[in-house]
Amino acid sequence: MLSETPVIAIGVAFHSAGEKLVEAVDSALAQKVPGHDLRVLVLDSSPSGAARRLLGRRLPLSGIHIVRSNARTAYAARNRLIRIAEARWPGVRWHVRLDSDDRFASDTALAEVLRPVRPVHRAILAGNRQLGPEDRLIGNNIPSRRLLNRRYLLDRLAGMAAGCLQDELPSCNLILRAGLGWRYPAKKSAEDHWLLASVLLRMRPVHIHVSQVELVDYRVGGALTLANRRQGVYLAQRRALLEEAAAWHRDA
Repeated sequence: MLSETPVIAIGVAFHSAGEKLVEAVDSALAQKVPGHDLRVLVLDSSPSGAARRLLGRRLPLSGIHIVRSNARTAYAARNRLIRIAEARWPGVRWHVRLDSDDRFASDTALAEVLRPVRPVHRAILAGNRQLGPEDRLIGNNIPSRRLLNRRYLLDRLAGMAAGCLQDELPSCNLILRAGLGWRYPAKKSAEDHWLLASVLLRMRPVHIHVSQVELVDYRVGGALTLANRRQGVYLAQRRALLEEAAAWHRDA
């Protein structure tokens, strides 16, 4: 018999043993959301399958589920996490993304974000704390409902395309209602920004809940981001996003 308790799936894409997977998963296991079951789904695409070894003593009765994968891109890994969660847990209600080198900002962060959410909401956007070297706090990215204004959003995207960190969208904090078909686009970089911009420009504002809560401690300059910067993909994808979002704006 299937549980009627709604499930929150926390999806963690793990690529390298150098990432802070244990810290990320421990912060997820610490979350308690009244009226919900939490499941932590780790997609392990590391060459050695290191996730099970790193998390070994936490696995029994912990709610952690590990799936091996050959996904080599961020968008493929995140989309597979969504597909697996919806196939495995029919009662899943929300998809929460947590990068394997990040962590929840506090043990109550997820509960605080979800507490005011109503049935009409299909997407939730929360805030983060930006951490630099040695986990030094270098900024906060707290969303406001101004992001639902198309002109303001395009201005933010223009700042991103120019390389301004302060204009980065809080895309790692996007929580999506399950079963609606939203997926990360096949982009080499900034796939999370592409998805969030699409949600903000195409979903009715009444369906989007904007939270001021700091949900995640986001470590700026992860390995994939640095690689994309070196390859020139980082800004190129942000410029492409600005151009396409402007076209979405004109079409709307």
